[in-house]
Amino acid sequence: QPSEVTVRIGQLSHDTDGRVISAEIENGLDLAVDISNLFLEELNAVVPPGVVVPAKSEVLLLFERRPTTKDDGFAVFVMTED
Repeated sequence: QPSEVTVRIGQLSHDTDGRVISAEIENGLDLAVDISNLFLEELNAVVPPGVVVPAKSEVLLLFERRPTTKDDGFAVFVMTED
């Protein structure tokens, strides 16, 4: 893939406390984009390794908060259509 590509954060879902629980990552390009280890500044999250957004498609990132000693601890899971 080219060194500079753009994906966009689409629809966000929030829990009752206003925390983001899911985010769509949209790819409007004609080529698949590997977003492995991408830091999403707006969400304070890093995409897990191996995540590729298909061409002209999107993936859904699900955020699961887990007990941790850090304030920002959470896991990110990725869902996409087959």
